[in-house]
Amino acid sequence: MGSLPFCSLTLPVLQSKPESHPTYSETMGEHIRKRRIGLGLLQAAII
Repeated sequence: MGSLPFCSLTLPVLQSKPESHPTYSETMGEHIRKRRIGLGLLQAAII
């Protein structure tokens, strides 16, 4: 997305974690899922 020619201001946005994002990883699969969700990747994008 381009900005207007007279404005070079960029505003950062903090995004909250989705509710499906686990806070604690007990198994290796949960750890991988937590990392994938944290990176914003869908499972279909990895396969």
